[in-house]
Amino acid sequence: MRFSVRFSLPRFDVRDRDAFVRLIGVQMLVFMAVGTSAPLMVRYVGSLEADTTQTGLVFATFQVATLVSQYAWGRRSDQLGRRKPLLLIGTLGLAVSLALTALVPWYGYLFIIRIIEGLSMAAYQSGSLAMIGDLLEHEPDRGRLMGTYRMFGSLAFAGAALAGGIVADVAGLRAAVALTALGFGLAALLVLRVRESAPAAAPRVAATATPLHSGIDTAVLWPFLIVTMSWFLGMGSVATFWPQYMADNGYVQWQISGLWALAALGEVPCLYLAGLLADRFGRKWVLVTGVAGMASVYLAYTVSTAIAWILPVQLIRSFVYSCFEIPSLTYTTELGLRERRGRLAGLFYTANGGGGIIGSALGGALAQASDLVTLFRTASGVMWGAALFAAWRMPDRRRQT
Repeated sequence: MRFSVRFSLPRFDVRDRDAFVRLIGVQMLVFMAVGTSAPLMVRYVGSLEADTTQTGLVFATFQVATLVSQYAWGRRSDQLGRRKPLLLIGTLGLAVSLALTALVPWYGYLFIIRIIEGLSMAAYQSGSLAMIGDLLEHEPDRGRLMGTYRMFGSLAFAGAALAGGIVADVAGLRAAVALTALGFGLAALLVLRVRESAPAAAPRVAATATPLHSGIDTAVLWPFLIVTMSWFLGMGSVATFWPQYMADNGYVQWQISGLWALAALGEVPCLYLAGLLADRFGRKWVLVTGVAGMASVYLAYTVSTAIAWILPVQLIRSFVYSCFEIPSLTYTTELGLRERRGRLAGLFYTANGGGGIIGSALGGALAQASDLVTLFRTASGVMWGAALFAAWRMPDRRRQT
């Protein structure tokens, strides 16, 4: 059996190259906007007279609004037979909500604003994944193309995270949040230039007249959603407390941020490579590698915090994260017919958000009852269980023409 992978530089050889490139541009602007303010938002909310409990409630408001609306947005796009309206609603809503966030004098106003932001982010996420799936549905190398699409997002996020910190130091936290609003506004303008091809059949009748499971590969769907939720449960518990863990072990803020940025930059080539591997060896085994690999990374964090150990662990994290990210996005777009793709995207992001919220909550409780080392090792065990479940239950899915 041959196990070679032919490596080639990223190419944009898709049926509608113009739409593909513009969707990459929209994604980059969104990731740049998120990267500019996300590392600073806790401090910004705190600067508006919120204590730690109130800050947590502000963030929970966003998470819940996003979680409960993902499937509804995806279903609506299936009924419309179009994704572009969701991208436009999402990016415009994000621009308005972040502009308001930059203007308010007190954290209490943020509860309503964060609901708008959460609803808008859900619309963008479900719509954009369904739209890129529609665009790539007849392409033979969907894994590679999904990797090409997604890697530009990580590149934009890493650069913006560093730039956002500089802006905050020079001009203040409000300026960084306002810059985020500008990024979302530019993304909305670019969405207007994206051409969306119409489906061949009338989607409204198809989406409302048949149940969700019609036209969907349910043998893959439910195991995939279980694995996805387990992945984000582990991610939610570890990612939330990793900065605290590193600080407790003597790292200062710039070192922690630098290690985070290193992992994000490492994702840029790894996301593309993961797409190539998914096309060559199948989605399932690359995804299993990612889940098992991340379980090993969480365990490695507890072995040593010496910089000579953590640096290579962060680079391994880049690869194994990519091995989950690209097959999972590709699975989601391939699991059903076009008229179900919006709902599938909504289900994927619902599992994403639900796992993250549960992981953060349970992780905090476990860390309080024991310690962070125990938390990380428990998350590693959950991820190993998810990897074994995926290897056992998920059918393989290879590139299809």
